Amino acid sequence: MSAPSLKVVVAITSPIAFHQLKNQTILSTCIKSAQSFVATVAGAQLAIAGSAPDLAKVADIDCEKIVCDPSKPGELAGALRGAHVDLVMIQDSQRPLTNQAQFERVYAGLVAELMRFAQFHPLPRP
Repeated sequence: MSAPSLKVVVAITSPIAFHQLKNQTILSTCIKSAQSFVATVAGAQLAIAGSAPDLAKVADIDCEKIVCDPSKPGELAGALRGAHVDLVMIQDSQRPLTNQAQFERVYAGLVAELMRFAQFHPLPRP
């Protein structure tokens, strides 16, 4: 199996995402961290999930916008159903201090599990 495709979704789960942290919003800190990680994974995509009014505040950021209530797991899952990727990593905007090493460890663990699973269950391709 080739390297799995990946989408990293920054989920705006609270108005606190727009509060300031070290001269920028908490959300900006999250997005920059996610962007840095996405840049290291070939073909990875970045998306931001949130309400339409919240997404309007980040309209200038060049990435996919997913309109939903990401604090409701079923609604977020439904919005991601057509993602056409092997893996989705979700970063809650309430966790602005997630760093590159944490992203890498989670991704490595997910890839390892996916590869183990794929040995016995071929993954369908769109």
